[in-house]
Amino acid sequence: MSEDPLIRKLALYSVPVLLCLTAGTQRFMAASHDLNPWKGGGYGMFSDIHRTHYRVIALKPVDENNIGYVITVPKLFERDMDATRALPTTSRLEALGERLLQQEWFLAGPPGNQFPIIRQQLFRHPGAKPVKLKGMTVQLAEPAFDAKSNQMTCTVVKSVQVSGGQ
Repeated sequence: MSEDPLIRKLALYSVPVLLCLTAGTQRFMAASHDLNPWKGGGYGMFSDIHRTHYRVIALKPVDENNIGYVITVPKLFERDMDATRALPTTSRLEALGERLLQQEWFLAGPPGNQFPIIRQQLFRHPGAKPVKLKGMTVQLAEPAFDAKSNQMTCTVVKSVQVSGGQ
C-alpha cells in the first residue's frame, strides 16, 4: 500500500500547526482580552498570587515634626508605580520616593484628622496649608499564603527610607 505524499505531509505538520495555533490564541487572548495567562487551554490548574497587580506599594511620608500622613498618589506617578511593582529594585523604590518628596504637597482634609491626607498642588482646595515633608518610607508588599493556617497575609519584601524634600 503506497502512501500519498499529501496525506503524509498533513499527518506530519497538522499536530505542530494545531499546537502553535492554540498557543498563539492563548497569548493573543492574554495580551488583548484580559485573560489570565495561566488560564484557558487547560492551564487553570496553576495558581499564582505573585503577579505584579497584587503587589502593593506603601508610602509613609513624614514632615519636620515627624507627623505621618496618608498620601494620595497622582496619576502622574502611575507609570512609576507600575514599573516599580513589575521590577521592585531598591533603586526604583528610592527613585519613586525621591520624586514624590520633590513635589509640593498640601493638606487635603480638615486639620486634626488622626491620619491627615496630603495631595499634590493641582488637587488642593482653596486655603489648603502646604506640608513640608522631610522623608518617606517606601515599602513593597506581596501576598503570601500560609498553607498550614490557611491564611493569606501581606508581607513586606522591600523597604527603603528616603530623606529630602522640598
